[in-house]
Amino acid sequence: MTDQNVFADKIEAIIMEIFSGLAERNFQGLEYAILYDPKKHKTWLIVFFFKDMMELKTALRDGTCYGMHQFLLAFFEQESKTERIEKLVSFQLGARPVTVIDNKDLFDKLTNKLQSLLDGSHDKSICAGCGHNFDNHELMCIREADETPFEGWIICPEENCTCFSTWSANYEGASGE
Repeated sequence: MTDQNVFADKIEAIIMEIFSGLAERNFQGLEYAILYDPKKHKTWLIVFFFKDMMELKTALRDGTCYGMHQFLLAFFEQESKTERIEKLVSFQLGARPVTVIDNKDLFDKLTNKLQSLLDGSHDKSICAGCGHNFDNHELMCIREADETPFEGWIICPEENCTCFSTWSANYEGASGE
């Protein structure tokens, strides 16, 4: 078994932990895919599919998707061997692709989107993830009442948009001290 297969098995085990933690949410048809092709792109793509738009929008807004994302990142960061691995966690509406061609198309779509985000050549007033006005996007976080947030997620308020990204801040350097 190759290192890539062993690593994919570890990712699947983490996803099963996520799914068991979400059991009480009773999402209908929650599926996932792990896409990786080192000949085309060095990023591991972990994609969660929600069959119902209402469930996906709720999971984006209430922090469920953010929690899933953070749980996966914690897995990658637990070992020096895996912390530098490039990864993208994505949340999509619809069913998991089953054909080789559909998987290839999804891989190409997500790696093209990722490349657009990384190269920074897009208009900064437009979200590179969904194409809507970026200024209208909502910054969300989970925090205690008097706590200053240091990280969270960004969602698009457009009705049928499922755009998701994360944000973080370093306030220590902001005061100039």
